[in-house]
Amino acid sequence: MTTHPRVIWAALCLAIAACLATGFQGPQAAAVQPPSEVARLTKLADQGDAGAQFNLGVMYANGRGVAKDDAEAVKWFRLTAEQGNARAQFNLGVMYDNGRGVAKDAAEAVKWYRLAADQGDAGAQFSLGVMYAKGEGVPKDDAEAVKWYRLAAEQGDAGAQFNIGGMYANGRGVAKDDAEAVKWFRLAADQGNAIAQYSLGVAYTIGRGVPEDSAEAVKWYRLAADQGVADAQYALGLMYASGEGVAQDFVRAYAWSSIAAAGGDAQAREFRDFLAQQMTREQIAEAQAISATFKPRTSVPSANAPAPEQPATTSATGTGFFVSPDGHVITADHVIAEGTQIRVRTQRGEFPARVVRRDPANDLAVLKVEGTFAALHVLGSGRLRPADRVSTIGFPNPGLQGFAPKFSSGEVAALSGPGDDPRFIQISVPLQPGNSGGPLVNAAGSVVGVVTGKLDSIKTLKVTGQTPENVNYAIKGTILLGLLEAVPGLTDEVPEAPANPSKDPADIAKAVEAATVLIIVK
Repeated sequence: MTTHPRVIWAALCLAIAACLATGFQGPQAAAVQPPSEVARLTKLADQGDAGAQFNLGVMYANGRGVAKDDAEAVKWFRLTAEQGNARAQFNLGVMYDNGRGVAKDAAEAVKWYRLAADQGDAGAQFSLGVMYAKGEGVPKDDAEAVKWYRLAAEQGDAGAQFNIGGMYANGRGVAKDDAEAVKWFRLAADQGNAIAQYSLGVAYTIGRGVPEDSAEAVKWYRLAADQGVADAQYALGLMYASGEGVAQDFVRAYAWSSIAAAGGDAQAREFRDFLAQQMTREQIAEAQAISATFKPRTSVPSANAPAPEQPATTSATGTGFFVSPDGHVITADHVIAEGTQIRVRTQRGEFPARVVRRDPANDLAVLKVEGTFAALHVLGSGRLRPADRVSTIGFPNPGLQGFAPKFSSGEVAALSGPGDDPRFIQISVPLQPGNSGGPLVNAAGSVVGVVTGKLDSIKTLKVTGQTPENVNYAIKGTILLGLLEAVPGLTDEVPEAPANPSKDPADIAKAVEAATVLIIVK
């Protein structure tokens, strides 16, 4: 029996690229707004407030707090986009790309995507790559597509990582390189991208870019199958039937083939019927019971994450930063909450840390490390405005992306958080697991917030029917200052704002990096 009669190395990748680009990606984050808030935002927007204009565009696009009105959304997005807001430019590109509120116009979509992409917006970079790969709004140019995919992929965009893998697998825009394809597929797969997980299973099945390894193939097929990928479900059924990479089990082979068949896979249906001829009635009944209870997961843990039954011995990581020269470190409380040992990795080495004070209600914690270190000035948030440029440095997914600090930037999207919580700032800065606890700094390098997390994708999907795009939050610097005041003598040690701060973003980033640390929790 062949292991997988339909395995064609990554041939599906570029077809999937078009799918990944569809749908409205920009403004999923809008919370339900009471009428008074809509009126307040409209008044501000009419006065030229870019943040209010952007939020109104989001609300009209999704029908949150107002009647859904794509044309009205386009109007507000355009006003904000013309002021240089990258998220609004991206959203306007999406509206033209999908013909929402305006006539569908690929060239106009490309124009707005490019403006946002040139500002570093990962979603726009990915979408621009798709346009070049498909030849929509621009001449078809695979090399240009790869360029934009790579920029988005390096910011952690899983769709772009998967698409780059497809380009390498097919030799489009780059020299064909199966090992490079596998590298990018793995990055996307480790973020839960189901098609990338399936593609990795294929790679291990046929030994393209990696040595043949049936057990590894089964692992990746299972992750994709659990998310509802019919090809992966069928492949898993074949592996169980042949006993490759897993103990032979016709019951599970039938069950997975039946699940794939229910999703419309004709070959899986034929294979299931072939298996039935070799099984007892009791085996078939058991397999049917398994398939009847299957429900695809909306998110699947990374293949590198420990199984639920394993003890939690794997280190957790996050980001922190010094606020005093003698070693006081700020991080997010949820980073250290479950740990018994905490270590801080600095540019000078790794040090043990102790907890000085926790504030779970505001997701903040103060740690202490022995030694002398560079520290950051902390500023209240009273002067922040929507569209202000902010940035962070952190250690996202260090086991996957490496232990070098990663810089990312964006804008203040709103001066409140989920449900209009005034303690938070909503930001467009791209974040990933591991960024939590990092410093959110303004253009002068002063801390104006502490990175805390992202909008919950699953909850948002249930409420809106869409997943959020780059909707992230930081606790305000004003709240952090209150915590510092609760530690005796600490506020006296926090550095003053520099008298003549550098205006060079690279110099600012270097100074922030010197005070930013990796938090390791066991």
